[in-house]
Amino acid sequence: MNQKLKFVLVGLWISVHAWAQETAAVAPTTIATMQAAEKIRDEVCSGYSIKIAGEFNEVHDAFIKNLKTYGKVKEDRRRISVSNPSINGTMHQEKSMYALAKKGAPENYLWVGINMQEWEQASIDLINPQMEQVLKNFVLAYYRGRAQKKIDETQKAWNSIEKLQSKTVKQSSDLSRRLENNVKEKAHLQQAIVDNDNENVSLKARLVSNKKAQDSIAKVLEQVKKKMAVHQEELRKIN
Repeated sequence: MNQKLKFVLVGLWISVHAWAQETAAVAPTTIATMQAAEKIRDEVCSGYSIKIAGEFNEVHDAFIKNLKTYGKVKEDRRRISVSNPSINGTMHQEKSMYALAKKGAPENYLWVGINMQEWEQASIDLINPQMEQVLKNFVLAYYRGRAQKKIDETQKAWNSIEKLQSKTVKQSSDLSRRLENNVKEKAHLQQAIVDNDNENVSLKARLVSNKKAQDSIAKVLEQVKKKMAVHQEELRKIN
C-alpha cells in the first residue's frame, strides 16, 4: 500500500471512530420546558426554562442569533435583554423580554421571560405562552441544525470515500492490465527475462496491496453508512 493511500485510510478510520464515540448533543424526541422565575436587575421575572445539550459557546451564540430576530439584543454577564420585541408579528413598543444562558454539565440552561411589572395584565396573559414558544422554537431549530450538520458532514465523508474507492478500483484494473501485458512481453523478451521477472513480482505485490486497500475502504464505507442511518433516524424523530 503506497504511503499516501495509507495516510488517507488512517485519517478516515480516525474520523469514523470519532463519530462512533461522539457524546455531543443528541436531540430529544420531544422538547420539554418548565415554568421558572429568574432575577433580572434585582427583580423577579417569570418565564420558561429548558436544559439543552451541546458545547456552551455554540449554544450561546446560536441563542443570541435567534433572539436578534425578535428585537435589539443587549447582553450583560449572560443576562440578555431584547427591547421592543416583535413576537408573532406584533411589535411590543417600550417593552422588553429577558433571557439567560448558563453553562452546565452535561446540559446547559436557557431561560426566556418577562418582568410582569413592565407589562399590562391583558398583555401578560398573551405574552407568557409566547415566551415558552420562543424557547421551544429555538431549541427545535438548534437540534435540527445539528442533525443536518452531522448528515452533511457524513455525506461529505461518504463522497470522499466513494471517490477514493473508485480510484483504487481503477488502479486495480490498470495494474491488472499492466501485469497481463508484462506476462505477454516476457515471452517475447527473453533477453530481458531478469528485469521482466523483477517487475512481475513488483506488480503482483502492488496488486495484493491494492486489494487490501479496497477491503479497508469497504469497511470504512460500511461504518459511514451505518452512521448516516443513525443521523437520519435522529433527524426524523425530531418533532
